[in-house]
Amino acid sequence: MGRLRDLNKQFALRLVDYVIIVCVIVLVAFRVHSRDKAPTERLIRVGIVSWPGYAGGLVANKGKDASTDSCFYQTYGLLVKFQVEDDADKLREAFARGDVDIMWSTVDALAAQIPAYFSKRHIKPVALMQVDWSRGGDAIVAKSEIERIEDLRGHTIAVPSMAPSQWLLEYSLEKSLLSEKDRSEIRARVRATSGSDKALQLFLDDSTVAAAVLWEPDVTEATQGLRHRYGNHVLISTAVADNLIADVMIAKKEFVEGDRRKDVADFIKGWLLDGAPTANKDKMLAVWALEHEAKFSGLGDEKTRDLIDTTVLATLEDNVEMFGLAGGAPRFDYIFDQASKVWLKRGQITASAKAADAYDTSFLKEMYPMPAKRVCDPEILTTPVALTFDSRRTGLCSEARQTLDELSRSLKTYSQAARFLVQAEAGDANPFQSASFALGREREHAVIDYLVMQGDRPRSHFLSSVAGAVRTDGSGKPIQCIRLQLAISEGCRQ
Repeated sequence: MGRLRDLNKQFALRLVDYVIIVCVIVLVAFRVHSRDKAPTERLIRVGIVSWPGYAGGLVANKGKDASTDSCFYQTYGLLVKFQVEDDADKLREAFARGDVDIMWSTVDALAAQIPAYFSKRHIKPVALMQVDWSRGGDAIVAKSEIERIEDLRGHTIAVPSMAPSQWLLEYSLEKSLLSEKDRSEIRARVRATSGSDKALQLFLDDSTVAAAVLWEPDVTEATQGLRHRYGNHVLISTAVADNLIADVMIAKKEFVEGDRRKDVADFIKGWLLDGAPTANKDKMLAVWALEHEAKFSGLGDEKTRDLIDTTVLATLEDNVEMFGLAGGAPRFDYIFDQASKVWLKRGQITASAKAADAYDTSFLKEMYPMPAKRVCDPEILTTPVALTFDSRRTGLCSEARQTLDELSRSLKTYSQAARFLVQAEAGDANPFQSASFALGREREHAVIDYLVMQGDRPRSHFLSSVAGAVRTDGSGKPIQCIRLQLAISEGCRQ
């Protein structure tokens, strides 16, 4: 009997232990399930390459990984995971399979990608927003014997296919003194790669490759890195063709029109309203975000900071211009159509896509609602203002400040109900040749800043035309305003 009681006690203890173990397992499983469920509940997976122009999104996300500390999550309850894949072919395949929800592209490359790749897979991608302009970040790098674009004759060039690199090369060839025969011979010697990193590798390792079309940070690696050869240099870059390459984020049409619509909207808001403005204001935050990527981690703060300046991080106002939300022809259409003509001419595509089918502006319109009528009607008073700026710059010359001092005094004659539309001259109509739109906007802002500083009117009394001056009052009616027409001349007197 005693032996039986001992066995019962031992058995009872085992039952208690078993119950405790089961309870612990259930609790742990619940915690694991809850933890795993939270990050995937509203998760957007974004495919990018190593490129400084994506700093806006990375700043908003506080790095690559999905985090509850990010602006996306703290403001919108959205988790975002950036997946860096420098092999563009692999990234496009991941996007096609659905392993990536949103992916990078450029306007010019999209004009080739839609008919040459996506349409064959019955995929309809649409651009959602512009995230940057390349302003030196894309370049043709060459060895010492090549000093001009014409010297590429007879040499092999490494070029990422279906990428902005092709567009930069084609643009450069078209603007050169080369004959059509010479251009054809150069194109015949192009070695296509699946990304900038592969083109860089060929340029550094293969003695037969005399030039490559790269994007940062590979441009810096080719010309300043540990393995660069003496004489490697930038032949031409988007610092000259500064409105040639615009990066956009794309997604499948069914994705943005399905049950993930709110997620997409919050992603765009987080990038354009939080990330890009913050990165533009504090460049060291952008440096910190980029240095979490392998290609940037070894460059150091100073060099990474310099690379950020090879792009212009786009804001909501830049998107208003890109997609024509404030009226006028979208700049997206111009670049897309010009690129389509080149791809058709070169035989890269057999049919072009329509620019209007290649983007979805519904999300941007919700962020930047447009009234049916523009602010300033033709009958509203226009005051011409002659100003002189330093060539291609935004700083006010001394004579310009004197003119604005007089204007500021005259504005006091108007009531506090008056509003003023500051409108710069259009400048060069071809965005490939100059940064006229961006320069005009910056000059308008410079004038507004000065008038606010000198006068007794708040900033809300002034509107910038190039930035999309369409506003309404509280009742939804367009605000009538006096147009200050800036007649700009170049070159400050010394």
